[in-house]
Amino acid sequence: MLTSLYCYEISVPSTSEECLYDVVLTNPARRSGTKGSMAPTKVNELMCPGKKMYVPGPVSSLDKEWPEGMVFASVEGYGYYSGIRRVSRDGAGVFPSDGF
Repeated sequence: MLTSLYCYEISVPSTSEECLYDVVLTNPARRSGTKGSMAPTKVNELMCPGKKMYVPGPVSSLDKEWPEGMVFASVEGYGYYSGIRRVSRDGAGVFPSDGF
């Protein structure tokens, strides 16, 4: 049995024209997900272009009998000037390797 530890990298592209606020991270994976939505930023904290944030993921036990297939984690926030909701999704999975 392996224990996994990982982190999420959240960023606003340097080419973006506005900052985001009310940023929310959601990973629906059954074993290693966020168990609902989590807010990696503080209230009224802005994530501006070029900023990167690292959020620790939960520690979970994994074994080769129960890998996790592809799921899509999402990050959403609102544009500071436009007020438009922005959503980005990224796929990830946990699979055994030959060294398992």
